[in-house]
Amino acid sequence: MLDVYDSITAVMAQHGAQLVQSLGAIYLFEITLASGKVVPFTIDAKHAQGEVFTGTPAARPDMIMKMGEDTFIKLFTGELSAQAALMWDQLHYVG
Repeated sequence: MLDVYDSITAVMAQHGAQLVQSLGAIYLFEITLASGKVVPFTIDAKHAQGEVFTGTPAARPDMIMKMGEDTFIKLFTGELSAQAALMWDQLHYVG
């Protein structure tokens, strides 16, 4: 999961202003690890240059997505589409 986190952080560092302009939203991911522990992960593409961090945002997120670690990795590496994850009940969202 750290590789995906590092990749997302690098993209935000390089293209943050463009992402904030085009997305304008805060995304909270609630990732369930194999151990059962839930790790919150936030992509803030709404404020300033954008930000990526573990934890919950100070402002209310525009979308909350819940999934397992494996699903998270597959979504961000392109091995799984969000539509397929929804159909197979691997992804749940609010917002």
